Amino acid sequence: MFPARLRYRLITGDHAMPLRLRDLIDDCYERLYPVLTGPPMLAFLPALVLAGYWLGGELVLVGLALGSPVILVLFGLLRPGDEDGLRTERRLRNSDSFADMLGTMVQLAAQSSRHTGCLLIAPDEPEALRARLGEAEFTTVMQQIHDRVASVVRGRDQVRRLGEDRIGVAMAPVHRLSHGNALHLANRLHAVLEPHFPLGGGGQRIYVAIGLALASDVEDAGGGALLDAAEQALALARKHPPGALRIYAQRAPSGGRVDLPQLSDILAGLDRSEFTPWYQPQISTDTGQVSGIEALARWDRGKDTIMTPAGFVGALEKAGQIPRLDEQIQVRALAQWANWQASGLDIPQITLNLSSQTLRHVDLTQQLEWTFDQFGVEPGQICLDLPFAIAAHTRATELITTIARLHQMGCQLDLDDFSASAFDTEHPFHEHITRLKLSANLTRNIARDSAAQRHLTDLIETCEPRGIEILAKGVETPEDHAILAQLGCRHIQGFVVSAPMAGPGCARWLAAHATTRADLPDVG
Repeated sequence: MFPARLRYRLITGDHAMPLRLRDLIDDCYERLYPVLTGPPMLAFLPALVLAGYWLGGELVLVGLALGSPVILVLFGLLRPGDEDGLRTERRLRNSDSFADMLGTMVQLAAQSSRHTGCLLIAPDEPEALRARLGEAEFTTVMQQIHDRVASVVRGRDQVRRLGEDRIGVAMAPVHRLSHGNALHLANRLHAVLEPHFPLGGGGQRIYVAIGLALASDVEDAGGGALLDAAEQALALARKHPPGALRIYAQRAPSGGRVDLPQLSDILAGLDRSEFTPWYQPQISTDTGQVSGIEALARWDRGKDTIMTPAGFVGALEKAGQIPRLDEQIQVRALAQWANWQASGLDIPQITLNLSSQTLRHVDLTQQLEWTFDQFGVEPGQICLDLPFAIAAHTRATELITTIARLHQMGCQLDLDDFSASAFDTEHPFHEHITRLKLSANLTRNIARDSAAQRHLTDLIETCEPRGIEILAKGVETPEDHAILAQLGCRHIQGFVVSAPMAGPGCARWLAAHATTRADLPDVG
């Protein structure tokens, strides 16, 4: 079975023929194929050979006798399969809109038990870019983005310009299309779009946002719903410049809107112990070894539906029920961690999140001491994440007292999501902090941001003499990992290491990572 592009070359010798000519060839092929390979041809073949003998003699007879089977074989080879056919290609090319094209992809995927998705690519802040470049060069940039995208997608994926400032990719149905597979394609797109664009006799760096949605994440996914989900992902990516990538990962009702659960449902989930920790590894930039893991709350609602904190934390905070969630995650995470340690997995410490409400709980230190004793955990192996927002409560005496007690217990204390321009060494909380966890907004694309690099250097120079280490969150690319290590950031966490994982998946990842590190040669 020949690929469609090769088939066109065989028939016409022209790879880039006009679409009308290609459609004409499609029509002729579809009309001729049943005639030349069906019963009518078998009935007339003897008569055709006999007529050739009468008109041209033995030479024509031999030519027809030997050539007819060859022609039939060629038509059989050139015949498209059910999913790679010319009819499907033409249907996609002639779709009235991109949403219709996505709808066709969704239908084809459903018919063949496969999976599809949608990518939307657009420059950050397109109106500002248009004003800076001018209309003509902006149009040139969009065409170059289109061409670069078309050069790296798979042969069956469909690329189309959407309006003036977006490119859409309808992903051809495949047997396996996980978030990891789709991220691989998105990263390839980022790589090909990263080089400067030749404009005005020089080079311009254009930052591009990518929104990704998989049909499997959108309930009752038609073309419109899938496109709407990708639009939401793109809108979120554009809120985190430069050059962010976001995935629409929640199963949403038709139209892409997510109905958040009621407080009563969330509390019932707590009662049923449906909230479970997922784990994200942290690694040392000096050694590459695992330096810890962070336990992150997830709600397992069954039917393969895992809800992130965005779906339940707000309601629990308003109801004052966050301490219940924190305690449930702490107990389950420490039980899992103790089992891993007993099985031989080397995880130096585990990070547990404490909300502002939990920090104000009068029995917090006693409850933590009891939990540590229950699982045979030393406080020095525990890192407690303190929300950066507590830094505003400089006069909250009870809060300062609680943090001091946690420090006296021997727990490591992280100041989470640090996003200030400088570290205030005189702040009453900060004398107990052992590590700053930088917000992803400070470190994303740091390899290309000299101002962010200077900011990180200043923080390290302030913190290191005081014994405070730096951990960068949300690290997504090897380039950012490399520059963070060079600047002296001791630990990183993010998708470049691993996405958050459920317990069994994390155990497998930890074992594989340990094996990989053990196989590296000793160059010391």
